[in-house]
Amino acid sequence: MFDHPIRVTLRQSGKRKTITVSDLSKDVKEPTEDDLIGTGGFGSVYSSEMERRGRVALKRLYTPVDHGRSIERRFLREMGVWSLLDHPHILEFIGICKFGKHTYMVSPWVDNGNIRSHLREYDDADRLRVLYQTAEALKYLHEHNPQIIHGDLKAENILQKNNKDVLLCDFGLAAVAGLRPSTESNMAGSPMYMAPELLNPSNDADGARTARSDVFAFGILVAVLLAGEYPFNLPNRLIGALVYAIMTGRRPSRPADANEHIWFLAEQCWQENSLLRPTMHAIHLCLSAFCKLDPVSMQHVYEMPSTGFDQAPYTTILHRHIPLSNGIIPNEAAVEVATPGRTYSLVSPPVTIEVTGLLLARPPVYPYQPFFQCADPNSPLPGDPSTQRQHKAIENLLPIVNVLKDMHESDPPKVHGSVRWKHFSGPVPPHEGDSTNALIGLPWTAPELLNIDENVAKTTASDIFAFGMAISEVFTYLPPFRDGRFRPRSSGAILKAILDGVRPLRHSDMNDGMWELAQACWSHDPSARPSIREVEEMLGRLI
Repeated sequence: MFDHPIRVTLRQSGKRKTITVSDLSKDVKEPTEDDLIGTGGFGSVYSSEMERRGRVALKRLYTPVDHGRSIERRFLREMGVWSLLDHPHILEFIGICKFGKHTYMVSPWVDNGNIRSHLREYDDADRLRVLYQTAEALKYLHEHNPQIIHGDLKAENILQKNNKDVLLCDFGLAAVAGLRPSTESNMAGSPMYMAPELLNPSNDADGARTARSDVFAFGILVAVLLAGEYPFNLPNRLIGALVYAIMTGRRPSRPADANEHIWFLAEQCWQENSLLRPTMHAIHLCLSAFCKLDPVSMQHVYEMPSTGFDQAPYTTILHRHIPLSNGIIPNEAAVEVATPGRTYSLVSPPVTIEVTGLLLARPPVYPYQPFFQCADPNSPLPGDPSTQRQHKAIENLLPIVNVLKDMHESDPPKVHGSVRWKHFSGPVPPHEGDSTNALIGLPWTAPELLNIDENVAKTTASDIFAFGMAISEVFTYLPPFRDGRFRPRSSGAILKAILDGVRPLRHSDMNDGMWELAQACWSHDPSARPSIREVEEMLGRLI
């Protein structure tokens, strides 16, 4: 990916601080597929060995073929932010290495894995220690100059060392405060930890990750540690229902054995109004009351507050908004990642831009490259007669019908569960379906799947609803509802619209028969939707 040394420069108030990222290719053993540890939303983690360091972790983002040209920009952003950080509770960035076409970020290996995995196997985690040290790390990020937003705080991104101390990791969605969010990055993330202003932004500022959205995620982390890995008391655990629940004010339910004072802290963090949430400075100050230094061992001892703990001063601290750079980037500050002849700015507006092509161009999400027997979406359509567009739409829909027919009419019937034209018009990228990218698929969600008070499952009828959305896709080459009625990244607003009976607009080249089929597929009542055989017959009459 990169053929030259990479430098990260912090420019502020006329001063420059440059860090040269080390190329460790000669010191690190090239990983094989047998060394693969796990995959996530945008990349994979491998185990390897490094001279003088022993076992290390290598993070490789998906190749440009998998994720478009934005992969280089994402790699530079994560590496640029991560390389600026130096804190005892943040995973160290050692450098990069390159083998063949793949570039990896190198970090120390942590034997015990992440907190979520640890809690699944053991119940000995020092929860207060985890919260206090995570708060320390977030406080450091938020008070960094320029301010850094983590953007993806969750139990999976907190590693536990052998001595029980923790390390905050994964800066794939991290950003310098003030950076204008891209649709791509804001549609990513773990929905359970996302603040309501990210799920349903009312303006561009709401759509950006901020220190306050990190605080919301910290509140959910408290609930995960005290109440279990799924702290929301919802019978329906589908992603769409969870997003709708958060958007409508549902929050985790406190278990009887959860410490009342720590739970109160969580409640302050996940307030609907982001301006009422405490800063990480205040949160850290409150948690400090439960952390004491043992004079003999010189180790910190963490003790949960007792029932008789005086909460009054604790509450006062949480509501005292100390004037920090919470969500505001200092004037004339910039972070740049540069190779010879190329400079990529991590803040907006960019200070120095020498690249006009690969690094800064945002790739279109649609159209997708053709795959299997689907029609070519890149063939020139402007000016085509509407009948030709109609025929191309049918060509794109028939492969979906064939797959669904085989599944729905099998014995017993099988549910696809992720019907989108993208999944039939091109090979599905390896990160598709990961919870980190779960928001992307919400516009295809049938309304019955959004019932937060009942345990529901995807059905053949919800597949048909999603097929109706695919009809809109093959005419517009855009995701459903991308018609100007909703703000970008407004997943929550789209879910509410689906529940209220709002559906995609009719394309001008869609004839009456096709429009009638689309409306039948996305009927609010699942029993009123056609079967896949009836869909096939209706399409057949349109050929």
